[in-house]
Amino acid sequence: MAARPTASTPVGATVNITVPPRVVYQKTYHQAIFIQTNIRNNSSTFKSDYGTSGNMPDAISGSTTFPIAPRNTPVELNISAYYADIPGKLTAKAIRDPKYASSKLDVHSSTKPPTASPDVPDYVTYFVFVEDTSDAAQVAGSGQFDDAVVTIHVVKTNPNPIPPPPPSNVIPGYNPVLDRPRPSTLENYLRAYDVVFLLDDSGSMQGERWTEARNALDGLANYILERGWDSDGIDLRFLNSNDLFQFKDLTGVQVPPIFFYCCGRC
Repeated sequence: MAARPTASTPVGATVNITVPPRVVYQKTYHQAIFIQTNIRNNSSTFKSDYGTSGNMPDAISGSTTFPIAPRNTPVELNISAYYADIPGKLTAKAIRDPKYASSKLDVHSSTKPPTASPDVPDYVTYFVFVEDTSDAAQVAGSGQFDDAVVTIHVVKTNPNPIPPPPPSNVIPGYNPVLDRPRPSTLENYLRAYDVVFLLDDSGSMQGERWTEARNALDGLANYILERGWDSDGIDLRFLNSNDLFQFKDLTGVQVPPIFFYCCGRC
C-alpha cells in the first residue's frame, strides 16, 4: 500500500507533517471551480490554465481561499467544476460554459471526533472530489475522482448565541465583497473594479508632468479597453473641472482637448 501522510505528536505549538512523494498532483489542462453563494455579489472562479500546475488561484484576486465571515442567516455555497483539454487561453467566464462541465463529484465529510479535547472548537470539513471525464472516456485502471479537490472547512469559533437581526430601519451592512482579499496585482485591480481616472490639471502639472500623465493614461486606457474589462467605459475626471468624460471603446474616443494641449485653468 502506498505511503500516507503522517503527523507527529505536537510539542508545544509545533507539529511536523510528512507528505510522501507524488501525493500532490494536478492535471495540466484547463480546470476551474466556480463558487456561488446566496450572499449578494459573492462568487469566485478559481482556475488554472493549460500547461500549468499548482493551486488554482481566484481569477481576479489571485487568492487560493474563499473566506466567509460569520453571518446571522444561513450561507449556501453552490460549487461547480469545469475542465477543458484544449491549448490556449480561456477566461474565467468562458470556461464556465456548460459544455466544459466536469463529469461528476464525490463528497465526503469529517467532523470533530468524540475523543477530541473539549477545548477544540466544533468543526465540519467537506471534501469535494472531482472527476472530469465521463465513464466512457475513462482509461482502465486510472482511478476516478482524482482530478481536483475542494475543501470547505467550517469552524464554530464563538460559543455565544447569535444576536438577533438588527431592526428593519437600520442601514444594511456593506457589500461582503469588501471582506475578500485585495487583488494581488495592478492587472487584477483593473479587471475587477470600475475604472475612474482623476487627473490633476492644476498649474503645477504644466510641462513634463502633464506629458507623463497623458502617456500613462493613454497606455492604461488602451490596455483596459483592448481586454474589455470595463464594460461601461473608463471615467475621466479633472480636479479643476466638473466635466466627466468617458472612454467606451478604441474607436471614436472623444478625449477633451484640454488633456492634450494644456493644464491649469486655460
